[in-house]
Amino acid sequence: AADSADLSLTNQDFTIEGWVRYAGTPGTTKQVLASHWLNTGNLRSWALQRHDASTARFNYSANGTAYVSADFTFNSVGSVWYHIALCRDGANLRFFVNGTQGGATHDISTTSLFDSTDVFRIGAYNNSGISNVTNGWIDDFRLTIGTARYTANFTAPSTAFPRA
Repeated sequence: AADSADLSLTNQDFTIEGWVRYAGTPGTTKQVLASHWLNTGNLRSWALQRHDASTARFNYSANGTAYVSADFTFNSVGSVWYHIALCRDGANLRFFVNGTQGGATHDISTTSLFDSTDVFRIGAYNNSGISNVTNGWIDDFRLTIGTARYTANFTAPSTAFPRA
């Protein structure tokens, strides 16, 4: 999607969520769920990815250049649907898999995320060309800006997200 002020996360609460199913055995390959990230031109804002077989990673930048990596527990295998959600609630950054928090809460403090002018992508990011493409399926992706939908363990949705 083209860049828009409507996609800027800055210092607001937010939720990035959706269902993902990896084709075959995902191995240790990085696979991005969603991103607003371009390595060249210092346009890094954020990227949520399956980092390896046991880790999800949220990279974020305050200035478009330097970035911080927040790692969370995500033991993933192929051919299984997972509901994943990353939520910012003030200074707290939490990652959930099927409604259960994966790992510790990350302190994002008062960091205001850089407002990249790069395009918004689902299933990949731009690292001097499209890379870290998700090999599988992403369904019912939702980006909610202004609300942390989950701040504790919850029952993962089993039907399509409402349109409201």
